[in-house]
Formats: sequence, structure tokens, C-alpha cells
Amino acid sequence: MFIVIEGSDGSGKTTQFKLLTERLRATGYDVDVYDFPRYDDPSSYFVKRYLNGEYGPASEVSPYTASLFYALDRFEATPLIRQSLADGKIVLANRFAGSNMAHQGSKFTTTAQQRGYFMWADSLEFQLLGIPRPTLNIFLRVPADVAYELIKKKAARSYTSKIHDEHESDIEHLRRSVATYDTLCKLFPKDYLAIECAAKGKILTVPEINNRIWDLLKPMLPKPSKPGRSAVVHLEEKRPSKPTNVPQKTNSSTDMKDISLLALGKLLSEGADIKFDLKWSTGSKKPRLDYYIPSEFSPKLLKKYQALMSELTAINHKLAKSPAGALNAQMTVPLAALVDAKISSHGPTIDQLLSKVPATALSEFKQIASQTRAVLEAPKPLREIIAQLSNSHLGTYGRDDYSVKLISFQPRNELDLLIDCLYPQSNMAPDSIAAELDQWTYEQKAEALKAVIASKPDSVLEKTHYRFDIIEDLSIINQYIAQFHPDEIKLQMPTPRYGYRVPEEIEEAGLDGDFIKCFDLSLELYSEIQSAGHDELASYAVLVGHKQRWQMHINGWQALDQNSKVPSRASFLDKQVTAKIAEVHPLCVKAFRIPKAPSPNQKTAKATTKHRHSRSSKN
Repeated sequence: MFIVIEGSDGSGKTTQFKLLTERLRATGYDVDVYDFPRYDDPSSYFVKRYLNGEYGPASEVSPYTASLFYALDRFEATPLIRQSLADGKIVLANRFAGSNMAHQGSKFTTTAQQRGYFMWADSLEFQLLGIPRPTLNIFLRVPADVAYELIKKKAARSYTSKIHDEHESDIEHLRRSVATYDTLCKLFPKDYLAIECAAKGKILTVPEINNRIWDLLKPMLPKPSKPGRSAVVHLEEKRPSKPTNVPQKTNSSTDMKDISLLALGKLLSEGADIKFDLKWSTGSKKPRLDYYIPSEFSPKLLKKYQALMSELTAINHKLAKSPAGALNAQMTVPLAALVDAKISSHGPTIDQLLSKVPATALSEFKQIASQTRAVLEAPKPLREIIAQLSNSHLGTYGRDDYSVKLISFQPRNELDLLIDCLYPQSNMAPDSIAAELDQWTYEQKAEALKAVIASKPDSVLEKTHYRFDIIEDLSIINQYIAQFHPDEIKLQMPTPRYGYRVPEEIEEAGLDGDFIKCFDLSLELYSEIQSAGHDELASYAVLVGHKQRWQMHINGWQALDQNSKVPSRASFLDKQVTAKIAEVHPLCVKAFRIPKAPSPNQKTAKATTKHRHSRSSKN
């Protein structure tokens, strides 16, 4: 099956797309997901130029012309989709041809013109270009008035400083979008089915909407390709009452003794500020151990764990004796290494911060709780329940051939920044300013934006927001965070699957044999722990130098302004981040610095095929 989730602004489409993906996987289906447009692929070249206003204002670009841009992106993805279907997988897409038809179709002023365009677009996509026709397009229908109120509540989202963007602020645009989707459902009743997501002027709950989607799909689904969990993910929001008389602290901090780097990574993902000194060497006469030992290990596994940790310690100590090795020795330190750290938080107390970590995450947190008197019995949010129930279907590896991926950005068109910039100097409403700017040429708007950025760079660039998915090692992540201070940092559970980088200094000093040996030992121990059924505890065997997947949010002022020299190990990551921003907001970047292609000139070692297969089959 090829299923597409469609919806107008404020319909909760992205949330439902993610939930449906996990629900299908938990039931036993192999699912491949696609998100359109694919901004990180070359096939979106024309789409990005169109959204950047390089062909003129979007309102002046013919819907037929703009449709070609989006259709070519889907045409490029066609072989991948067909292969997924040939492999017997369910293909789930977040937006497809229907989104283009709805948004471009809303430009027409008469029903006849609109319907003629729909027929043309359908013929272009599915006949001329041969793009796979979805089995079903599910339209999440939310009345414009309800959606408009929901959009107002987006003030709490962190990736934009605006309450809502220009399209979202126009309730007439919302009404036209909903009406256009309604027309699609009437014209193509076999292809488009609407699900009402509101009742009596109020949006339904997330579980209610997801259950409506599931009830619609369930009779159409084929037999699952493999056994699922004993129970399908049951989407019910349970909101246990919380005490209201607990005092809220701010800027709290505490010193923690003997906490592992793995546990610190989890606290970092929950928004903690962390400072620690890494001292991990052999022959320590301190009364404490150098690494954390999970209590869940059997005697046999514990013996293996301690033996390999001792061997890692010895090699690390050997590397640290030479200048080149000392510079990079921290890369061979396992995440089980114990450190003393100062944990601080701006907003929640340390107790509250620790309680956000899932109680089932690491048994180590029970010990941490005893130090801080934190309560670790906080209710788990819906996404954690889903992750727990469908855990055995979340480990299938996709293709991760990137280091830095821009997954979202605001505003969609950097020239829209002019509206906010000109507002304080004008006596016109924002829509009037926008209408005035529509009369300008692209060159005039570009020069105006450069001028306002040059005069007030911080106030302008703080209005731009970017979310990145990055695959890099912990040492580079730490340097980048210290320099640029991004927020909403999220690390996935550490794994050896992304490989590691061998520094040039290590190769030149002839230490690459010992260096690589550490990663071989790490992989061996990781596999041993995983084979024993301790998937999450296996991350203690991962090394600091292993590349990991993490996400961050950063605004343009943070990313582009530099008050000091970027640390060498983070410099090429900085260049990649800047280059990605330049692809979507070139004028903003040109006002500060011209990005250069990153060139770490370092050898990358990949995780072994044997291990990757073992990990996939395990999950």
C-alpha cells in the first residue's frame, strides 16, 4: 500500500504521520517513509529557488509552472518508492501530489479553472511522468476557524519567534485551502478520503484522530509481514494529576559524583547545562571505579565487560603518552567512563530535570536520584509509550549518507523578513506592507534585506530559525555547543553504527593501529551486551569518538555571528551548517560570511557490515 497523509495548516498532520508510522510498525508492518518536498535532495533545486523568491513572488508564479517544480522532485523519488512497494513494504508519505494540487489550486478564482488544473496536474504526475499513484490520500479536515485558533497556540513552539507565519495568519487563505481539499475529495473520491478532525467547533484529541485514521485503514491493510507486539499501540492520553503546591526553582545546579558520560548525554538532551573534567586513565589510585558497571549483567558478561574495559584503559593510557595521541585520546574513552560534573538548569529544578528522563532509561539514574532526591516516577508522555511498545521495530536502519541535514527552517522565504523589519518604521498593517513589497522586483527586495541586516544584524537574524539533524562525534558536538549555544539538543541512543573518524595526527604518528583497536574492542563489547538482551546498556561500550545522531535548533544570529575563533575540530561542522543555511537563506549568509565546502581530510571508518546486519536482525 501507498498511503499519503494530507492536511491544511493547523490540522496536526505531522504528528499524525509520525504516530501512524509507529503504529504500523508496532503491528508488524515494514514501513518506508517519505517527506515531500525533499529539500536535502538535488531534485528540490527548483522548489527551493521558487520558495526563495528567485522566480519572483510566489503569488505571481503560474500554478502550472510551480507544479512542475514539485512534480520533478516526486519523479526523482519514483524509483525509491517503487522499490519499497516491490519489497512488500507499506509506503507512507507526508504530503504528495495532493498538497501541490491544493496549494496551487487555491490560486484560481473560478471553480472551472480550478477543476481544469486538477485534471491537468493529475495527468502530468501519474500519466506523463509515471509517478506512482497512492493507494489512498487521507485528508485531515479541520475547519478554518478551528485551525486558526490552533495556530494561535503555536506561540510556545521554539523554532520560530513569530506566533504564526504569513499564510497561517490569513484566515481567508486557510478557508481557501480547506475548500480546495474538499474539491479534491469530491472530484477524486477513490483517491482522497477526508477524516473530520473537529467536532462542535473544537479539535479532537490526538488519539481520537489517530484512531479514526486507524479505523479507516485497518480493513484495507494486508496481512502484516511479521509478528507485531502482543498489543497494538493504544493511543490514549492519560494525564495524571500533578501537585500544584511544589515550588518552582530557577537556575538550580548541583554537583554529581561518579556519573557516566552516557547519563550526561541523556541529561544534555533534556536541556541541562553540563560542565565536567574527563579524567580516565589506568592505574588510578582513587577509591572509585573508572567506569560504570550495570547491575543487570550476568557474571559471564560482567567478566567480559571488565576485561575489555581494562584493555581499553590500557590502550588509552598508551595513546595519551604521545603528543598526537594525547590530543585525540578522549575519542577512545567509552561512554561508561565516570566523571564528576556540575549540572545546572535554567527553569526546571534538577529534580524536575531528572524526572523528565524515562524511568526505564538507565538503572544508573536510580543511583543519581538518591544523590539528588529526585523523583523518577513522572508519567511518560505519549511518544515514550509508543517508543516502548514498538521498540522492536524502530531499529531498522535507513540510508544515512549525510553529516549535516537541514530538516526545517523559518521563514520559508527570507525576503519575508522585510515585513517585520519595515513594520516599526511604517503605519501600515503587515498585509499592506506585504502587498507593497509584492510590487518590488526581487533585486530591490534583496538589496533592502541586505541593508537592514547590515544595520541591525542581531534583530533580523534572530527571526530566522533552523533545525538540523547531525551525525558527528561527541567531542565535536561539545565544541560546537560551547561555541554557538544551540538549544533543544537531542541525542539518540549512542551506537557504533555510524562509524568513526581517524584523525590525521594519529595516522602521521603511526598510532592508527592502537586507535582502531579501541573501536574494534568497543564494537565487540557492544555486540556482546546486545546479544545478551541489554540493547540500551550496550551504549556504555560506545566510545566518545563514535559518530552519533543528534538534533539541534539554532537561530541565524547564533549560527552566523562569531565573536571568537571556532575550535578546530568543530570548524568543518560550522562550515557545513553555514552552507546548509546558505542554500535556503543565501542573502542572510552573504551578509556575514561566504561558506566554504568542509574538508576535514580525514579517513572515516565505517561500522562493519556484520555488525550492522546483527543489529538489524536483533531489532
